[in-house]
Amino acid sequence: MIGIRGTSLDDETKAHLRKISPGGVILFSRNIRNYSQVCKLIRDIKATVQPPPLIAIDQEGGLVVRFFLREITLMPGNMALGATNKPELAYKQGRFMARELKSMGIDINLAPVVDVATNPDNPGITIRSFGEDPEKVAELGVNFIKGTQSEGIGAVAKHFPGKGAAGKDAHFDLPTINLSQKEMNRVHLYPFWKCIENGVQGIMSTHAIYTNLPGGEKVPATFASKLIKGYLRREMNFQGVIFSDDLEMGAITKYFPFNEAVVNTIRAGHDMLLICSDYEKQLLALKVLEEICKVNDTVLAETERAIERIEKLRSFSQGENKTLEGLTKAIKNRAANLATQIAESAITVYKGKAPIPVPISKTKKIFVIIPDLSQLESVEEGFEVSENNFIRRTLEAKFPLSIQTEFISLDPKENEIEKVWQKVEKADLTLFFVFNARFIEGERMLLKRLKAHPQKVIFLLIRNPFDLELIGPDLTSLITYGYRKVQIEAVIKVLSGDIPALGKLPFTPKFSSSLERKGFN
Repeated sequence: MIGIRGTSLDDETKAHLRKISPGGVILFSRNIRNYSQVCKLIRDIKATVQPPPLIAIDQEGGLVVRFFLREITLMPGNMALGATNKPELAYKQGRFMARELKSMGIDINLAPVVDVATNPDNPGITIRSFGEDPEKVAELGVNFIKGTQSEGIGAVAKHFPGKGAAGKDAHFDLPTINLSQKEMNRVHLYPFWKCIENGVQGIMSTHAIYTNLPGGEKVPATFASKLIKGYLRREMNFQGVIFSDDLEMGAITKYFPFNEAVVNTIRAGHDMLLICSDYEKQLLALKVLEEICKVNDTVLAETERAIERIEKLRSFSQGENKTLEGLTKAIKNRAANLATQIAESAITVYKGKAPIPVPISKTKKIFVIIPDLSQLESVEEGFEVSENNFIRRTLEAKFPLSIQTEFISLDPKENEIEKVWQKVEKADLTLFFVFNARFIEGERMLLKRLKAHPQKVIFLLIRNPFDLELIGPDLTSLITYGYRKVQIEAVIKVLSGDIPALGKLPFTPKFSSSLERKGFN
């Protein structure tokens, strides 16, 4: 499975597709301009290569989405679903998302993430996980899969054998996971068993070393034949398509020659190798595969079986595409209403000394600290630093005479913090929209200063709910599990008293001195 350049097929890419004849093409934000353009791009890809490649996307909901189009509903992510603890909402989210993807000609959604969130210092997962309880992760994941596949979209559970305990992000470096085999079986592998039992079409492996799993002690699971071929394929009896993660990630490129990575990933038992950007590497991978099949009858036979499994997935995904016109206004409204329901049901409150809802009659001046989310790549329009900022406008609609705002960098410097602090001391109440203090030093510095005013500060955690551990149990916090507009609207409704906070933390916060030892004091 390969990625391509641009929003349309130029002559070079058409020739490239014909030469490789990939089993699949994965789309990214770089390929997306508008709805009709994506539909045409997909039609052109499928017309260029026979048999037509399967078209895949990472549309997990929440943090990881590729479509910011008015025709596509932006759903809250996995941890928001975990906070609702309502499997039926996971089913509906999977189904509505799949229906919209199917309307464009997409065949595979590389979701859900079924990693169990056991390490709050994991930079690559956090709100992409449903939570810390493997049974609830499995239940929510299975329902998402059933909803997705009910619309003829193949779901792919990831990242096998589970990387919720990782301490590094495989996009940039190679994690090592030291959990015992017993712990891996009890917690991290459990959701994959349940996904397989319930007919998931695909599973994606991960680039992480597992020091206590057979075959994964010294090399990434991606290369571990005992894990992929032996355990996943034989012991777990998974008969669907096994995908690698992108072989251009830092976890692979920093430590292994590309040729070696391709050979090892093939031999481990994958059906589809993801190479998401570099055309030269994609051609090189094809050459390596052809050469190894010429001299190794076992690999040739396994490649033929992989093609058969891909064909089965193609047959599964060949149902009739409902065009956008076929997605009636009523259906699209139901999808939007579902996104609102999930977002509102997920909001979680930790009540400290600052009151919720905000007593408007007693609060004449509300000072709001807003991070500059427009610096992010994956963000909706409307979060620019201006009077029209979405957070600012939504607050002003609820508290029309009280709001004063200050925008800060995602990683604020000392001069920004000092400027903010002077206004905090003059306000009746401060609202701090916290982005990711656990991993951003400037936010931690500001957070520490604000903790000095427990009676007049409310922390709104919009990116990393584990920031709660830095704030503590005695200060008022609201947790959204994401910063999509629908989630911002929901938390402001809780602030104003329009709706209650019904969500429950899908993990157990650790309020202890161990955080101070890690430098989070």
